[in-house]
Amino acid sequence: MAGLLSHLKQRVATEHYQNWLIYGERQQAFDAIFADELHELQNQGKIAEIDRVFSRDGFAEKYEQDVLVVKKAELIDWLEQGACLYICGSLNMAKAVDATLQEILGIEQLHTLRKAGRYRRDVY
Repeated sequence: MAGLLSHLKQRVATEHYQNWLIYGERQQAFDAIFADELHELQNQGKIAEIDRVFSRDGFAEKYEQDVLVVKKAELIDWLEQGACLYICGSLNMAKAVDATLQEILGIEQLHTLRKAGRYRRDVY
């Protein structure tokens, strides 16, 4: 999360405020380390949308890819407006997100986004 937060801060510093952050942790009570800082950025209008998911708390959307499915139309709208996707985190999460994006967008569109530098991954 620290890497994405740094990226968001850089975008904000250059007055890019159309940011949508989807991030997941295990439990809200223990893993909401940056929640206050992120909500402050959102309250200032510097992050348009934040979706947090917690895999061990029993919510309907447990993982990042679940948000993508629920908000498919919004995702497509953002991409049509030129949005970039930055995936940062575990390899398993990235694989699941990639599979979901392939289902939503199709392999060709995802490949086009990659070639255009609009789909980037930092996974470990």
